[in-house]
Amino acid sequence: MISPGNKSAVKKRIGDHGGIILAAIVGALVLKTFVIGAIRVPSESMETTLLPGDCVLINKLAYGAGWLPALRTVQRGDVIVFRFPDDSADPVYFVKRCVALGGDMIEIREGRCLVNDKPVPYGSSGNGRRDTQFGPIKVPSHYLFVLGDNPNKSYDSREWGFLPLEDVVGSAMMIYWSLPDRAASENLIARVVSMRWNRLGTIVR
Repeated sequence: MISPGNKSAVKKRIGDHGGIILAAIVGALVLKTFVIGAIRVPSESMETTLLPGDCVLINKLAYGAGWLPALRTVQRGDVIVFRFPDDSADPVYFVKRCVALGGDMIEIREGRCLVNDKPVPYGSSGNGRRDTQFGPIKVPSHYLFVLGDNPNKSYDSREWGFLPLEDVVGSAMMIYWSLPDRAASENLIARVVSMRWNRLGTIVR
């Protein structure tokens, strides 16, 4: 039989543990909502910067999240994660490189990308470049122009237009897991063998 004094001690201990668990749950929700997110790269659109099967941490604080102020503004060259700008009830998230900002003049011609008449890197993959002609056109205020690092395999601003700044979720920060698509359905040992260990911890630039 538990004495009244021991009952009080047990209740206090349960209350203490309950408070810690509740605080941990709230903290995890705050981190997921406002600070850190994650995305799995599904396609070859960002090769060789990001490969299919790379899992990337998202810094949601970089450009502001909810009521939290932005640490900085989106810059040309940033690898960003954003909600695809359509009316779908279920948001789809993309990762691309910001090439031009609001007010910039963008043009793609003869395999070159020009921003304000100055050439910028256009495709880091060895798979060649799609023969696309775009612009010249001025990026509207509060919008971005984004491209994949592998233009031949990327569905980006060349097809669907400018990205509203409000749809930006955060900046791609670091690869924390990398497993080729072909290994996703294999057993644990095969997954460990197939893991691209050299990519873990890679900072996204």
